[in-house]
Amino acid sequence: MATQNNTPEPRGGFRQTMAWLHTWAGLSLGWLLFFMFATGTAGYFDTEIDRWMQPELPPAQINRDSHRSAAVLLEKLQAEAPGADQWLLSLPTDRNQPYAGVFWRGADIEAGASAAGGRHLVDLNNGDTLQARETGGGQKLYQMHWLLHYTKRAYSDWIIGFATLFMLVGLITGVIIHKKIFKDFFTFRPNKGQRSWLDAHNVLSVITLPFQLMITYSGLIFMGFSFMPLVVAAQYGADGRSQFFDEVFSPPGLVESAGAPASLAPLTGPIDEAERRWGQGRIRSIDIRHPGHSNARIVISEDTGRSVAAGAGRLIFDGVSGALLHDAPSASSTAKGVRDVFLGLHEGLFAPPAMRWLYFSPACWARAWWPPG
Repeated sequence: MATQNNTPEPRGGFRQTMAWLHTWAGLSLGWLLFFMFATGTAGYFDTEIDRWMQPELPPAQINRDSHRSAAVLLEKLQAEAPGADQWLLSLPTDRNQPYAGVFWRGADIEAGASAAGGRHLVDLNNGDTLQARETGGGQKLYQMHWLLHYTKRAYSDWIIGFATLFMLVGLITGVIIHKKIFKDFFTFRPNKGQRSWLDAHNVLSVITLPFQLMITYSGLIFMGFSFMPLVVAAQYGADGRSQFFDEVFSPPGLVESAGAPASLAPLTGPIDEAERRWGQGRIRSIDIRHPGHSNARIVISEDTGRSVAAGAGRLIFDGVSGALLHDAPSASSTAKGVRDVFLGLHEGLFAPPAMRWLYFSPACWARAWWPPG
């Protein structure tokens, strides 16, 4: 006697399953992704927003005379932070860094330092500190894009990484379910209620699809070391994260303070060597480790404003003799070079004004990714 099979037949096929996944990927984290897009879009004009909100600052002081800029900043640090473990001189290069600045840490208060650590913008005309109000503008909005402002970094990295992964799932499933994607692109039925909204969603999604794929995948690369910790642990062990970052991202040849006093070498020679290799006005920062000690190091970093890749070339000099010790290229390996290109594309710091508007437009349209189609 035959038995009746009461098992229900599966509803739909692979494309219907992808449609379900696409819908719930959007519904689950759609509002968080919308927030990330809104604040991230503002980041393409963070400098301009901050400048508008700080009218007390003078016009940008981009100065291609690296020698003069460095001399003013070094004099400022010698007066403000004697005995420091680190001096950092930031030279004005472009819209991303329109003012000179200094940073220090580990200064000796008893030797006359104004504070153990500090960070100031500096007027290159007279060496005075530029006073600017704190704002909730460009940089704050940009940081909210990936720090979420109200959460600790340990949590925000995971939340942002998880949401970005959902975004990638939504993009891939969205392509799969639209088998007539190009026909849908040219289809718009007004005054049809939900159908009209879905048509608009399809059009905007297709227009911005290349941008969305780039910004999502590069965002995952940004967060990769946070939500894929086993990549590092496999080679460096569970406690080797700091060693990994030192080897991959820190300048080579840095050493601990020897404690023996010695005069810092003039910055003229290292600056000349950097400009001979990179060109005039291409120095972004001069990092001096253990100034006044026998094993001081001078690290000069290249400006990346003219390159798509985010990585910067660095030259490491002996801080006493001024001799070149290491030439660290921007991409120490093919993998790091590819990573730097994706990060540079994500941030768009290389982009001139017209291209930043091109970034801005699809970033706005891409918010149409929610609600899901």
